[in-house]
Amino acid sequence: MPGAAHLDHRDLLDGQRLRPASELAQMMADAGFDGGSPVITHCQGGGRAALAALAAITAGQADVRVYYLSFGDWAADESCPLQ
Repeated sequence: MPGAAHLDHRDLLDGQRLRPASELAQMMADAGFDGGSPVITHCQGGGRAALAALAAITAGQADVRVYYLSFGDWAADESCPLQ
């Protein structure tokens, strides 16, 4: 997806718990999130996107949205660009 940044859902967790807010914020900054644009989470089918949204909110991102149908829906539409 154009403009997408990747954070693996497994990296958001410390064992079975969400990492601390400061760690998540640093991970998001390192991935290029600046807080000035909406964060739209996605995965293959939507479930892990909810975890990513929780992590983004915990990290202090102000505008967080979930593209629940996610990449499976995007890739199925031939008019949507893939990069």
